[in-house]
Amino acid sequence: MLEKEYDDFIDLLKYFVNMQKPQIKKVNVILYRSGKFKILDSEYRKIDNDSLECLILDFAENDLTNEDLLISALITIAPEEIKMHLPDYVSFSFIETVKKIFNNRVEICSGCPNCMHIRQKES
Repeated sequence: MLEKEYDDFIDLLKYFVNMQKPQIKKVNVILYRSGKFKILDSEYRKIDNDSLECLILDFAENDLTNEDLLISALITIAPEEIKMHLPDYVSFSFIETVKKIFNNRVEICSGCPNCMHIRQKES
């Protein structure tokens, strides 16, 4: 029963994504070992979006995980392409959930120079 509810919820999120007009062509999602993340544009610059700011404020008031916040943020901006830069360890189930919601929009980075540079700053 739980699996069906999960699948129904994923289908609902996919519906929201498919009904929205993309607000941005491509985003780079930098995931850190700590669970924190950054969403950057195609040039690795911070994305300024009022909807995202409201979402972050709402996050502070509610009991959402970083994963919930990231999925909500991605649904809000509905990018055409998502490149995910992953740390050495990341929840496989979380990545699979993102792939299910955004289908063929997701690309997994296996260690480009840009994400390596960003990770060195984290250490």
